[in-house]
Amino acid sequence: MKPPGPDSPRGPRSHHSNGHSNGSSNGHGHAEEATKERPAPGAGPFGLGLFLISLAVLFLAGVVLWVVFAARAETWPPPGVFLPRGLLTSTVLLAITSALLQISIPLARAGRLLRLRLVLIGAVVSGVTFLGNQIVVWFRFHHPDGLIATGTFGWLFYFLTGLHALHVVGGLVPVFVVAVNAHYERILPHRLDGLRYVTTYWHFLGLVWLVLYGLFLTAGLR
Repeated sequence: MKPPGPDSPRGPRSHHSNGHSNGSSNGHGHAEEATKERPAPGAGPFGLGLFLISLAVLFLAGVVLWVVFAARAETWPPPGVFLPRGLLTSTVLLAITSALLQISIPLARAGRLLRLRLVLIGAVVSGVTFLGNQIVVWFRFHHPDGLIATGTFGWLFYFLTGLHALHVVGGLVPVFVVAVNAHYERILPHRLDGLRYVTTYWHFLGLVWLVLYGLFLTAGLR
């Protein structure tokens, strides 16, 4: 029996099938490559949103406790309790950290790695300085007799500022990781989701701190 030639019905059909298969394979390969270079938005923003909402509820509970106890107390804060001016310094340091992280995004997008490294190092330094300043504030928050302030007012102050500082520590870890990646040129201009998430988290911490600082000011603390 004579094998089918190129002009037979089976020849062109087979050739067309192979071409279609190769085309599909190549098309799928290009799509896969594009996906690797520019990954589609996943669960990152959704997960970050849920995380920030849960933190907001936690801090809101602390703020509500503060307001309730302040409304029931005869004097708030108790007589003789004062707050050092160091909290204003903490506010400035936190604002600097958020601003530096915000500046880092366009620098990373433009591929300016040297400036990016300096900005991220500055963010780490200002964040660590914030924590150091908070420790000083905690030890200076006391009665005139030199004792650390206790009671409901004192414990709420330590709870709110300590809870915030704990999340600042957690936020410094990814900032340090991003700074290390920038040092080794591992940050790609088209893959900045991690940097954006970290920046959003620090903006959230800054907003929470402004609310807490406002509470302290309205309580007559200077």
